[in-house]
Amino acid sequence: MLVPGNGGSDVLRNMSLVLRTVHDSTSLPAIRTSAQHPDLRVRLEAIKTLLAFDTSVPRKLLEEAINDRDPKMAETAIALVGNYGIKEAVDPLLQILARRDFFGKRRPLRILAIKALGELAEPGALPQMDHLFSTSFLPWPNRNERKAAFESLAAYPQAARAPFVART
Repeated sequence: MLVPGNGGSDVLRNMSLVLRTVHDSTSLPAIRTSAQHPDLRVRLEAIKTLLAFDTSVPRKLLEEAINDRDPKMAETAIALVGNYGIKEAVDPLLQILARRDFFGKRRPLRILAIKALGELAEPGALPQMDHLFSTSFLPWPNRNERKAAFESLAAYPQAARAPFVART
């Protein structure tokens, strides 16, 4: 049985992965506890496992990790959801991009969100990112965000990205 706190973070993360792989839901209470673990990698792996068994519970946990008050934790969470392929993160990532950032305070976070969306490559996300592919005489969309958006297109299915590639 997986017992959070009794072992290293790598053990907890790997146990969560194994339990998800073998579809063992008997340890869900321990996995739920791991979803609150201080190590973000353990927390996200636990959330991914919970999503495999019960999609209603961990969405709030996922959103909390992505929108963490500590910018470094939020950046790490965003990078990890892309690396881990957590498709349920698409909506929270799009919410980050939907908020205006006139002064660029959240630009690093926004660029990571664009890259993570590219790693997840959900075609439905592209129409909601349309503002990043437009040109304007105003200073937005930011050049770096726009560049990241166009670079992320390579990961999307060809049919989904074609209308956006045609704009270049």
